[in-house]
Parts: sequence; C-alpha cells; structure tokens
Amino acid sequence: MARNVVIPRWSKNLGYMLAYAIRAHNGPYPAEFFLGCSKCQTRVTLTIERLAELIQAKGPLYSVWNRHPKCARCGGKRYYSGSSGGPGAIVFPFTADTQDVTVVSLHQRWKAEKQQERTRG
Repeated sequence: MARNVVIPRWSKNLGYMLAYAIRAHNGPYPAEFFLGCSKCQTRVTLTIERLAELIQAKGPLYSVWNRHPKCARCGGKRYYSGSSGGPGAIVFPFTADTQDVTVVSLHQRWKAEKQQERTRG
C-alpha cells in the first residue's frame, strides 16, 4: 500500500529549498539539507552554496524527492533529506512511494469520500 505523503513546500524543489535556506540562515532555527548514503552511511550537508551549484546544474524546478544519485565513495544509493529547523525538528528522507500526493489531491480525495458517505447515508 502506498504511503500518503504531503511534500512540504520548502522541500518541493531546489528553488524552494534554496529560498528557505537563505531565509532561515540568519534566523534562530536554520533549515538543514543533507545528501546521505545508505551503504557507507556518509552524510554531507548541502550548504547554500552547494544548493546554488545544484540549481545551476539541474535548474530551480528540479525535485530531489525520490532521487538516488550514486555514491562516489562506495557506489551505494544516496538520498536527500532535510529539516525545516526549529526545536525538535525531525530530519526526514525525501523519499515517498509517489510524488503526486499534495494537499490539493488529499482534499479532493477527502471530498470524494464525504460525497460517498452522504450518498450511502
């Protein structure tokens, strides 16, 4: 069964990630983005400069969700992760069974379920 994941706006694509990182950089709770390897367990912090380099290479609308570049160190599968910052903020991997689940699609599904309930009862 597929997980229903709502992709946070700040992690939707490289452009949003960079904008959020710059905005949060001087604040009390900076956002953090990482590129980790599931095989050798290395984790690199994606700084503002590194995010800018990725935008130059891939474009601002490039999404890192469900992207798994090859690790240069061990050849393993890498993954992107991040945190919006703040006390107790969780660093979570940017992986999902689908990229198409958004607030809009969840709301549409909810409306359809409510409509079915009304027709039954």
